[in-house]
Amino acid sequence: MAKPPSVPPPPAAPLPSEPDTSRSRATWAPSLSGVRSPRASAAGSPSPPPRAPEGSVQTWDTSQATRADPPDAADPPPTAPGPPLLPPRYTWRCLLGRGGMGEVHRVTDHELEREVALKVLFGAHALSPSAWERFLQEARLTAGLQHPGIIPVYDLGALPDGRAWYTMREVVGESLAASWGQPPPDLPTLRRRVTTLVRVCEAVGYAHDQGGVLHRDLKPANVMRGPFGEVLVVDWGLAVLTGTDGPTGAVSGTPSYMAPEQARGELDALSPATDVWALGAMLVCALTGRPPHPATDVHALLTLLRSGPPPPPCPFTDPDRLSLLRIAQRALSPAPPERFESGTALARTLDGWLDGSEQRAEALEHVARADAAAREAQVQHTRADTLSQQATALLGALSPGAGETERRPAWDLEDAARQARALAQDADDAATHLLRSALVRRPGLPEAMDRLADRFRAAHARAEADGDHRRARRLLAELRAHDRGSHAPYLRGGGWLTLRTDPPGARVVAQPFVSRGRRLVLGTAVELGTTPLRAVPLPHGSWHLTLTAPGRAPGRLPIVVARGQHVGHADHDPAAEPIPLPWAHRLGPTDLFLPPGWFVAGGSEPIVDRPLPRTRRFAPALIARRCPVTLRDLLDWYGRLCREGSEDRALTFCPRMHRTTPGSPSGASMGLDAAGEPRLLPDQDGDVWNPDWPALMITWHGAVAVAADLARWSDRPWRLPGELEWEWMARGADGRVLPWGTEHLAPEWCRMRSTLPVPLPAPVDQHPIDEGPSGVRGLAGNVMEWCAEPYPATTHSDDQGRLRPAPPDPTTVGGQVNVRGGAYSFAAYSCRATIRRTHAPTNRNFDLGFRVVRSLVPEDTG
Repeated sequence: MAKPPSVPPPPAAPLPSEPDTSRSRATWAPSLSGVRSPRASAAGSPSPPPRAPEGSVQTWDTSQATRADPPDAADPPPTAPGPPLLPPRYTWRCLLGRGGMGEVHRVTDHELEREVALKVLFGAHALSPSAWERFLQEARLTAGLQHPGIIPVYDLGALPDGRAWYTMREVVGESLAASWGQPPPDLPTLRRRVTTLVRVCEAVGYAHDQGGVLHRDLKPANVMRGPFGEVLVVDWGLAVLTGTDGPTGAVSGTPSYMAPEQARGELDALSPATDVWALGAMLVCALTGRPPHPATDVHALLTLLRSGPPPPPCPFTDPDRLSLLRIAQRALSPAPPERFESGTALARTLDGWLDGSEQRAEALEHVARADAAAREAQVQHTRADTLSQQATALLGALSPGAGETERRPAWDLEDAARQARALAQDADDAATHLLRSALVRRPGLPEAMDRLADRFRAAHARAEADGDHRRARRLLAELRAHDRGSHAPYLRGGGWLTLRTDPPGARVVAQPFVSRGRRLVLGTAVELGTTPLRAVPLPHGSWHLTLTAPGRAPGRLPIVVARGQHVGHADHDPAAEPIPLPWAHRLGPTDLFLPPGWFVAGGSEPIVDRPLPRTRRFAPALIARRCPVTLRDLLDWYGRLCREGSEDRALTFCPRMHRTTPGSPSGASMGLDAAGEPRLLPDQDGDVWNPDWPALMITWHGAVAVAADLARWSDRPWRLPGELEWEWMARGADGRVLPWGTEHLAPEWCRMRSTLPVPLPAPVDQHPIDEGPSGVRGLAGNVMEWCAEPYPATTHSDDQGRLRPAPPDPTTVGGQVNVRGGAYSFAAYSCRATIRRTHAPTNRNFDLGFRVVRSLVPEDTG
């Protein structure tokens, strides 16, 4: 360490002191506070230390036996006012500041032609041996510390009046005390504070590592920021070499930033860890705007410090501040060995935090951009939906014969909708990419992990609902990799079923749909008990529930239990309402009871002008005939009308050949034999149809008329099914595209073009595999089926997604009517239940028939 010039001992006579004056805030002036002894009581023991403002330096005697300075009664008179008499090299300019034991002047150094600060003892401490020695120790220790963060000492000497002085660089700036008096308003401000503290730690660490010097009074007020961004640790007046100190029992420092061993006066225990404590307290101040244990009362603070204070509480939740507080808590450990070994070690740790915080800030910027991309995707999705609805409305208003000119505006809207969906997909992809980039910059970033987990969960749920199992497996793996715990129930799988019936007490048996032989078939039955069922656990997947009760018709309810879902639990869910169980005698021998439930409607089949969008709907309870209406059923209908005297109605709506006049016996496929019984007549080729074939060669108006007559005769509201009701029967709850579940189709599974022998209609019960989840048959092949609504309308639903079917009104039907299902003349792909078709309501076809359904009425359950 460089040695400053020797200084002559102080003269025997003390010099007078001057009263304190306020310091300049623009230029640093050291506190020069030195040692202050408490006044002795009448018994000669020191009185308690006086109250002091927070942040002030205090030194007091803890031994109660030895004073560090002469008693106040022997203090010399104050120093004469005015500038000091300086060596010829210096010219006095002004007083910069004055403290308890010294003052600082601005002087001009004529040899180097610069202004410097000159520090000199004054007042009662000017000739005090202990103050003299401490002053020289400060000068020598500071002169030996050659570091950019420590003010250099230039010169050392004694004034003619005997007072010691030394010169140093004058720093114009401001201490950290003012700007660190409030919590940082944002993370960039906190990072700037930590950067400043790293510079402080480096300077203090240099003193620890190179000179073995302890500062002992580190606090924001003793750190200056210069005009060029320099950070300077000042006021080394209490500094000591490691292993040495002043008189035994003397305690010096600022209570709010004082380590426990320093507060307890354990001078032999002082080490670099003592300064590390103060640096940790400064870190808490940088975080919160105040030290960890503010010095509101010296006695209380000393009691707290001497007992080993607890670590500061944690008021933060964000990861940056939490990690920084953990660093501070280590620096503030009561046991010195548990702290950082020096300021240098703390500086390295804070540097690492800054690097991580900067990376986190960059990563969070990517997260913010991902959020913006996700919002843009939602905007484009909404725009696409709006454009699609507008296109649908335009197309629906056109006649079937409308040409390109009339259709062009709707097509332009459809093109714009497709473009919007493409932009939405691009934005979604960009959001995912940005979130992955954020994790590259900051692995494990919670904000990015959580958003990606949410995105993968939503995509996985869609893939499972779509039956895209390969994609679902990949997305599930992504979800597992990014979930931090919030999706644990979803990942575990399984769900719960709550089910009520009216009346209660129905036995419930559950069977999972399992893949076997390329079809979904019913697996092992599981008894769930009797209703009401409350939160019964079920593995996630597609299930078939059978409900039976004495005197009631059995119900077949397909459900899907999604991961973590509680089916039938939410009060606003229609599935939470009791399932009405109709009396068995209200159903015919071929009638099926379909309990109410959720199902997936629509899909992506671009048939006719538009497909139905994929939606989730709730079907109310329904009673349906197991099979389509047969020619045998129509013979019964025809004969009954004739017996009623309504033969004209029978001839108007019965099946007949093409290009024949409704109402005329000529061309009708039905007539009466000699005994007056209805019979099937040969067609134009001389063939007689099988009475167990589905009803064919009947118009939509004829199908509506037959259903109305059945309703009138039975006092039950039979009608044609709505288009979405038809999907409910064909697809069940899991959104399958074929009644048996998968996209596979063998020729014998339904009546279609590849089915042998020569393609013709088949008896309705000939293909039992062609059966929907609720037991309704003939939905994939044999004949297409008329639906209730005119195209492009479809079954109405309310705000909750509950279907509201209405009986068809023949007087409002225009050019086209919805038709669903495959036919014996179709290729395999056309048997899919998602495909939509239309026909003119006056059409008759050999591959077009109908079936009847009805809603429940009070008499069914009352």
